[in-house]
Amino acid sequence: MTTVSIDKPLVSAQLRWNKGQPYSQSYDDIYHADDGINEVQRVLITPCQLQERFTELNQADFCIGELGFGTGLNFTVITDLFLKYAPPETRLHFISFEKHPLSQQAFRAMAMERSRQLPPYLDLSEKYPPLLSGWHKRYLVKQRVSLWLYFGDADSGISELLSAQFNPNKSLNKGVQHWILDGFSPHQNPDMWAPTLFQKLAALSAEKCTVATFTSVGQVRRDLQQAGFLMRKISQLPFKRHSLAGTRTSTSSILKVTQTPSILVVGGGIAGVCMASCLANQGIKVTLIDQPFNKLLAKEKLAKHKPNQQRASDISPAILHARLLADDSPTALMRSRMYVHASAWLRSNPAFKKTGVLQTLGPNTDAAKLSRVYEKYQHSGNWIQLLDSESASDIAGMDFNHPALYFPDSGSVDMGHLCSLLQDHPNIRLISANVLHIARVTQTGGRQSQWQATTSDGTNESRGNKGSSVSTKNNYYADHMVICPGENSGHFEQLKYLELTQVPGQLNTLKIHSGMKLPIIGAGFACPDNDNLTIGATYEHSQWSEARASQFNLERFKQWWPLLSNENIELSDITTGEVSRAIRSVARDRLPIIGGVFDLNQQALEGLWLSCAHGSSGLTSAPLAAEIIASEILGSPIPTDLRIAELCESLRFRARQARRGFRNGAS
Repeated sequence: MTTVSIDKPLVSAQLRWNKGQPYSQSYDDIYHADDGINEVQRVLITPCQLQERFTELNQADFCIGELGFGTGLNFTVITDLFLKYAPPETRLHFISFEKHPLSQQAFRAMAMERSRQLPPYLDLSEKYPPLLSGWHKRYLVKQRVSLWLYFGDADSGISELLSAQFNPNKSLNKGVQHWILDGFSPHQNPDMWAPTLFQKLAALSAEKCTVATFTSVGQVRRDLQQAGFLMRKISQLPFKRHSLAGTRTSTSSILKVTQTPSILVVGGGIAGVCMASCLANQGIKVTLIDQPFNKLLAKEKLAKHKPNQQRASDISPAILHARLLADDSPTALMRSRMYVHASAWLRSNPAFKKTGVLQTLGPNTDAAKLSRVYEKYQHSGNWIQLLDSESASDIAGMDFNHPALYFPDSGSVDMGHLCSLLQDHPNIRLISANVLHIARVTQTGGRQSQWQATTSDGTNESRGNKGSSVSTKNNYYADHMVICPGENSGHFEQLKYLELTQVPGQLNTLKIHSGMKLPIIGAGFACPDNDNLTIGATYEHSQWSEARASQFNLERFKQWWPLLSNENIELSDITTGEVSRAIRSVARDRLPIIGGVFDLNQQALEGLWLSCAHGSSGLTSAPLAAEIIASEILGSPIPTDLRIAELCESLRFRARQARRGFRNGAS
């Protein structure tokens, strides 16, 4: 697999406006003609009959590839056309590459102006990525349109796309159906018109794939023909002489056509519902098995100070926060990409309250560290801001005497509401049952093995009489199974090699009028809600009592408060309210576990996948984890730097155990 060599800053577009027309100072060329919408229609749409093809679409998906995203005009015009003419059950997949993207500020200002004519710009303006290299995936128009944006060199992105096509999904199993070549002129931007690049495009193309481009340069036409496209000139008078359009004639391709797989997802916490929702949004029918939750039993266990059954995904509020690092490590790369993906993914969700979040000084964070983090990412956009004490005070609603990092796209989430919303999808079948064990089996008369989950529904249990409980066992089968077990990670034999620990934690709600306007991260976190303030969370490596955890949270808050406000506070002045406890599953190396499951010989168990050990960061990491696994299963582009997928693979435990044996409860 290929990767971006280093996480270096992108060079943004050097954009200049001339009477409403965008112009690239770097390439000394226009982005499009002054009648841009009409130009897209006559050069890229009409010659290849896109409107007619959308109208007559008889499959679920249509896939378009583009070299040169630029101002997003081609994407928004074609998306608008698709929404008007394609059958309502169909989806558009748009894959685009851009070496010098517009900054977030420039793009959003332009998009807001253009959204009056092209409504898709409005949604895109809210989800346009910061200037971070690699893949970014965005869902638009109520999940009906998926946009894969690659920021960086087109040849590198195309090569990654090629490497992903070992088992293509419905959106790509017949290849890209229409290519748009819209870089700047071949004379000014020769790398994007290289013959070797055209050969790669052809390898990713569907039979009878079309191609369209504004240029009519003879060498481009000949190179495309050599790659397998039958090209023709299209008259563009009176605007210019010609453009080019063509149809793929070659039948050679790396692509395979596969049937839509059946998929089981085990676990209904944030990792499981993200996984099921991600697949469902791509037209895949998913069976989601989640354990029944008996609140009475959980309360009894909590009263006895034993680990209760509540998951971290069940308590609220959760804070969307980046936890960025200032170094160049793969972990720093992972945290930044997971955060920007999650913030865009949550943007329009009703369970998300976008307030912004301030990160202040804390036990392991001084002002110098905040500055280093900001310096690393300041080039990429205003998604991260370093505020002086006066600006931080204005945003927080209280007096600050030190600087703070501000994340305007962050906020708080009602986790129960979020999980319910994600489960509520016509492609998701929800089963309430306990999974007893899993196995790879071949059903009687079957030709192909599948994964089997044996469940107990937990019904008719009599708690007052041991041995009298009655439950119904069922078996569920699928080509792929994704295990999202949360605190139950060690329950399955295939997962016992994972080095995990279960870490209880507690939130406390205080009755206090703090004046705080938004969540603040520092020594733990504080999240306001009218006259309530939720604080926490504890990180208990051995189980604490509720009273001990409450005392810890209150003492820490008292010590932290002077950094946030000049007003003194006494613990005796605070009335405590609701208490929420949950258990986090944490890997020994503190990284999430995402991807395949491996045997003792470090061989992948075909069709078995994992998303777990998200710890206290599940809201940030689980959405991208779901996309990574879905991409592996379905053969679509992995929407992030490939080093992140490699960093989070469970193979790391097998490799370490081969060197030094089992540890931390693994076997």
